[in-house]
Amino acid sequence: MKYKIRELLKSHDVIPNVISTYPIDALNANSENKFIACLKKHNCNFLCYHISRLTKYEINDIKNNGLSWGSKTLFRNKIANLPSCCDWFKDELIKHIINLRETQAENMICLSYGYLDLEEDPAYDNIFHTNWGGETIYNYYDKGDGFQNEHLRKIHNTLQKITSPCLIIVRVTAHSFFSLPQFLFEKVQNKNIEQLSGSIEICNELPEIVDIINLNKYDGIDYD
Repeated sequence: MKYKIRELLKSHDVIPNVISTYPIDALNANSENKFIACLKKHNCNFLCYHISRLTKYEINDIKNNGLSWGSKTLFRNKIANLPSCCDWFKDELIKHIINLRETQAENMICLSYGYLDLEEDPAYDNIFHTNWGGETIYNYYDKGDGFQNEHLRKIHNTLQKITSPCLIIVRVTAHSFFSLPQFLFEKVQNKNIEQLSGSIEICNELPEIVDIINLNKYDGIDYD
């Protein structure tokens, strides 16, 4: 079953890969500057998503308090809030975080936008909901070798049992969204955006949480 993302749409919302959700004057703009100006004039927001694997505690925390900027503090808190079945490796993961020069997404939040294909996975998104912790943590225990190390495999297996693969749907303002590559305007003008997808790094304002989708229940997004 696919998640019907159009049911989330509010006034001024745009789904980046659905042409009918853009304002008409933005579609008719003859330059990128005018295109962006139209989106800002209409106070457009974009429905994007953050792909992750989460504990029940994290799901509730994000629903209540939103996402947080990437930092060592964030990741140490993530580890500390794991349930007691993880106590045997918490110190190990925290030591890993302490020894890092910086986290993978320091002082920012990484989001994806547009078309999502979880089966063929052309954008290599699945790794983010396959392993818990985000790159900063899972790069420690998943070495990309099929878990040849028995100790690291036990960490992975323990985390798998207590977490769920999720899509965190967020609402992002046009001001934040335009740290995007320049090709968005061209794609929109050509009306060729059904397969449009990509990622952005938000560092100036926290996105609004719209919904959290459990990918054990949904196998993707329905854009119709």
